Amino acid sequence: GAPDGNGIWMAQIDGQGPVQLTPDGYGPVWSGDGRAVHFARFGGDSGLWIMDVTSRRQTKLRTWYRVAAFDIVGDRLFYVRESGRSQVFSMPLDQ
Repeated sequence: GAPDGNGIWMAQIDGQGPVQLTPDGYGPVWSGDGRAVHFARFGGDSGLWIMDVTSRRQTKLRTWYRVAAFDIVGDRLFYVRESGRSQVFSMPLDQ
């Protein structure tokens, strides 16, 4: 069946799942090794988070506000702010 609710969901290709990883995240980006997922949150805990998929432990990596889109390539974070300007920012992703 389809997920019921917001957040980030995960399902296996063979049809197992879906499982809700977090109810209040958006923009999931998998780590290169497939063991963790980076995601963002709005609200009181706005920022970039990482979750170990096996343990479901969540760790906040960066605080940010008004970030509409982001991606992670290697050890760098690329993101776009909702500021009305077409600018892409990049910074090292220190974990």
